[in-house]
Amino acid sequence: VQGWPAPAVDARTVCTPLESRVAFFGAADGKPHLYVLTVALLSAHRFHPAAGYYALMPQGEAEACRRAEHPFSMWSRGVVRALPLDAASATQFGSGGGYSRYTFHRHAVPEMLAARGYDFSINLD
Repeated sequence: VQGWPAPAVDARTVCTPLESRVAFFGAADGKPHLYVLTVALLSAHRFHPAAGYYALMPQGEAEACRRAEHPFSMWSRGVVRALPLDAASATQFGSGGGYSRYTFHRHAVPEMLAARGYDFSINLD
């Protein structure tokens, strides 16, 4: 194919309006998983700097993560934001006989992110 190899592209300078409508997210239920999730989200941020980045976690943990001394504040460098899940939502989600409450992040979080203005969401599980 003529023109190969393709010219190098600096991902930091490529930003489309579509990218700002995308949110990457994942769920974390403890600090070890939160650290790994944060690293994965920061890795995606390297190539998609205009997208949103969220870590779904219980309400109390999300509030704790907002404190400057919490490890999440240092790990996330202000890029990854805590997405609080109130206990009522998680319990209510699985009680209707449909999906398990353990699949909340796959099925309900895209709606939560749509309410924040994102058209697309990508789950890093």
